[in-house]
Amino acid sequence: MSGRPSIVPTSGPGLVALLTVRFLLELGALAGIFVGVAHAGEGRPRWVLATVVTAAAAAAWGAFVAPKGKWRLSDPRRLVVELLVFFAGTAGLVAVTGNPTAWLAIAVAAVVALLVRISGAPV
Repeated sequence: MSGRPSIVPTSGPGLVALLTVRFLLELGALAGIFVGVAHAGEGRPRWVLATVVTAAAAAAWGAFVAPKGKWRLSDPRRLVVELLVFFAGTAGLVAVTGNPTAWLAIAVAAVVALLVRISGAPV
């Protein structure tokens, strides 16, 4: 280390805030996936499909990304899965809203995911 303080929190309230933002982004990604899939279809089957696809994304996250996941991937593979889920959620939001600025969400998610890695938090 260079002796300089890190700009990435490794403990305390800063780390709690960072992990809270990450968790909210994870929920937002799942919501974006649900809305995007539901928006793409018609009738009742679209809600069933949206539920199944969202549950599959959540299950994949739980198995491959979560700290206690049964088949937790190592970095950088785990980061790739995270970014794919964030990308899918953002794509769903852009498809529904038609607002391309929603792509900023994937940039924020990527930065937060990287900051969490740098912090050394067990996520």
